[in-house]
Amino acid sequence: LTSITIPESVTSIGQDAFKDTDLEEVKLYTNTITKLNNNRENKISTQNDSTLSSFYGSGKVTISINRFKYSTSDGITTARIIGVGTLKKGAASNMRGDTTKVIIEGYSSIEGHYWGDTGAFVGEEWFKLTSIHIGDSVTDIGSNPFNSDKDNSPALKNLYIGNGVKKMESGTFVRLQNLAKVEFGKNSQLTTLPYKCFAFNFALESINIPSSVTDIEDQVFDTCHNLKSIIIPEGVTRIEYGAFAGTGFETITIPQGVTSIGQNAFGRGVGWLGPNHSYDSKLKSVILYLDTITTLNSKGADPKIPTQNGSTLSSFYGSREVTITIIN
Repeated sequence: LTSITIPESVTSIGQDAFKDTDLEEVKLYTNTITKLNNNRENKISTQNDSTLSSFYGSGKVTISINRFKYSTSDGITTARIIGVGTLKKGAASNMRGDTTKVIIEGYSSIEGHYWGDTGAFVGEEWFKLTSIHIGDSVTDIGSNPFNSDKDNSPALKNLYIGNGVKKMESGTFVRLQNLAKVEFGKNSQLTTLPYKCFAFNFALESINIPSSVTDIEDQVFDTCHNLKSIIIPEGVTRIEYGAFAGTGFETITIPQGVTSIGQNAFGRGVGWLGPNHSYDSKLKSVILYLDTITTLNSKGADPKIPTQNGSTLSSFYGSREVTITIIN
């Protein structure tokens, strides 16, 4: 026996399971092996590890880690990328070149861009994808894993974020200029949409804010001018500076639970390309509950809105002739 493939169904390989064989090559799936007898459960860190006691005595056996499982439907090639721990840069380096959609399974977190050329989604193999599905196992997503900027934006059009995500860092999916649709799982546990997490996504047309969200931070949807409609969940209490600045919807209802709306929250988009690329809000009609708004940034004016036409309120600065309807 010189070569063997361990099926995906196998969850445990005992000590000396392949001892003193003539094995030269072993292929296995890291997501299914919950116990590989080598005193390092779930941490297969090398492509050539002849010290694993499961394969003791097999000489210089090469262990190939199979991270991908492929399927093709309607001309779309999907790769399930499978692993544990943190998804880091280079995890998809061996992915098939015709892959257009990736489903992430097993990983608990996705590495963000923090310094240098880091970020889990940095690389040509990720930038050519049109669809990414983040599975329910993922709980944390780092800041800007694409390391995208105005001159370096991926082809991604569709993004699904699973139910397990509890935390997203600032600028998570910023400057994805082709991103058109974002879908959160129906049972999402996310409570905060962080600073600029979807900012400057000019093509964004559709997103469902999870019902679990309570805080929409600064500039979350800044200059997403193709976003024509949005529903703010009932559980939201704070809408912060520039959260919906420069968006494309004309009407909005502020839920009764909202207690604070920050400056320029529905006003003019800031953009990042300079003043020539800023976008005025298209907002024309706002419905809100006066008794719950304890802080409405209105250039020092009393938070009790005295007029049905509040175009001077700085929360709606840049919204031109917006009509504010107050529900007492």
